[in-house]
Amino acid sequence: MVAKGLFCICDPFMQIYLLSSSEVHLKAVFTYLQTSQRSKETWQLQLLLTYLQNGISEQWQRIPSIIAVFAAEASLTLLDSSHAQFTAISNFLMNSTTVSMQSIPLFPTLLQSSSVHFKAERLWMLRLLSAGSNLADDAKIYKRGRVLGLALAFCSSPVSDSESKVLVLKVLKKCVKLPDLAHHLVKESGLLLWLSSVMSIFSGGSDGTESSCSRVTELTLEVVNDLISSRLITDWLQETALEQLSAISSHLCVLLINNAKLLKGNVPLLTSMLSVITSTMRLSMKRKIYQPHFTFSLHGVFNLCQATGGSSRSAEHKLAVELGIDAILMNGPVPILSEVDKSRISMVVSWAISNIFWLYPIQRSLFETSSKETPINESPLSKLLRLLVASVILGRISSISHGKSGDLARSTSSLGTLHSFLNDAYERVETVESCMGNEMLAVIILYLQDHVQRNSDSLPSVVMALCLLLLNRSSKQVNKHLANNRGKIEMLCSKIRCPAESNPSWRWHYYQPWKDPAAPRSEMERMEEEQACQSLLILFSNAFSTCRSEFPALSLDDVEKSGLFQWERESMVKHQHCA
Repeated sequence: MVAKGLFCICDPFMQIYLLSSSEVHLKAVFTYLQTSQRSKETWQLQLLLTYLQNGISEQWQRIPSIIAVFAAEASLTLLDSSHAQFTAISNFLMNSTTVSMQSIPLFPTLLQSSSVHFKAERLWMLRLLSAGSNLADDAKIYKRGRVLGLALAFCSSPVSDSESKVLVLKVLKKCVKLPDLAHHLVKESGLLLWLSSVMSIFSGGSDGTESSCSRVTELTLEVVNDLISSRLITDWLQETALEQLSAISSHLCVLLINNAKLLKGNVPLLTSMLSVITSTMRLSMKRKIYQPHFTFSLHGVFNLCQATGGSSRSAEHKLAVELGIDAILMNGPVPILSEVDKSRISMVVSWAISNIFWLYPIQRSLFETSSKETPINESPLSKLLRLLVASVILGRISSISHGKSGDLARSTSSLGTLHSFLNDAYERVETVESCMGNEMLAVIILYLQDHVQRNSDSLPSVVMALCLLLLNRSSKQVNKHLANNRGKIEMLCSKIRCPAESNPSWRWHYYQPWKDPAAPRSEMERMEEEQACQSLLILFSNAFSTCRSEFPALSLDDVEKSGLFQWERESMVKHQHCA
């Protein structure tokens, strides 16, 4: 900053602002001091002015704001001889001839003070650091003198109390606003690792007070969110150091579980925590396959839902719930391996469905697209359906022994049919499953399928998941209906290609379904496959309608309403015109 209005002298009679940018203004100040009562405080101010004047080599010289703030604070301190820092500043001025524009006066003397006023002197210096970090010139001083490194080391030491930690975090919050300093802190000083250690220490409220734990956590998250708002920093993290951000997110997951009551009463803090977690997942999704990734287990996803809550339907809670749903979807599918997994995934998906309808009450109109194309903006319900279906399929594939799964992978990678895959899968897997858990998941899948935009690319996956859940693994009534239509089911499955999830190259994509790199099929093949999928959906729905009144029986009229026959007619007309 330009040294104009640098600091003020206050006494009971007058208040003037000193301009230390030229000798003219300094002479006016000296004149005032010479005509004033020659008290001890006046001589101290003269020392301060001389100290500043000797460091100014030209008119209107640019002075770093940290030096300006020091001068302003020192001038007020020197007017009160009872001030805790009076002796330290007075002795410093008596032994210093000129100010250095490259360093912070009295640092690290006050930060590492061992005087009787050590606590007050340290807090004074930390407040000075916070107020003085404003310009690029200040960033150069902070970097050159290892200022922040010493501040971080002090904050991590046993002599640092909660108030000191809060001040250090406030200093960091201002410093990360300066791009050059932010990059230096993250890439060269390991700031994210230090913040992770702070989160681990305060995750249990080590000082015994919830308020201090909450305040430290809030400031830590504000610093992290400011850092990851920089594109340059996130690009660097994604490429080489995501593990540092992942460590913070891991501590946040522990906080979400252990401090659920505290977070329910502090929605901004909950939102800030979820923002960091989703940002970590977003960067993880963009990493190459051979790089480490950040993901939750199914147990972790379940705990995340419980911590996020959602029972409150307030506007303040909306962003937190939305981030919670994004975290679930970005995490991707988790293989369902047990009955406990089925119960947990059912509760997670049910929670997400309920809140999606709350967040997007007019969802269908928001995501309308042509039925012939993949939606440009895929709805959260559609993503949720993809996630649930993939979890079922991956769970079944992962339950196959390693040696036999290699044979299965080779057979599916050659574009086999769903019928051949089911035969191989059932031959290799012999487990006793609960029909209740299977039917619960099947009902959710059918419900979601009925509420999303039609996408022919995802239909084979939906049908495959239903087959894995229901064929020979459902209640007697449902199984009886499916057994009566066994021949038709096998015939329809033979017209459907193996879903994308059965391909060893398949990967979860948050923004859109994974595209199979296989050669494109003809429009007639696509038409036959979609018709087979729709017919199977009707068979599965009718199987439930035989034993559950809430599931009405369907007919081929439902296929007509879906637009499939219209698409078929348009396709045939187009083919005839081309011929």
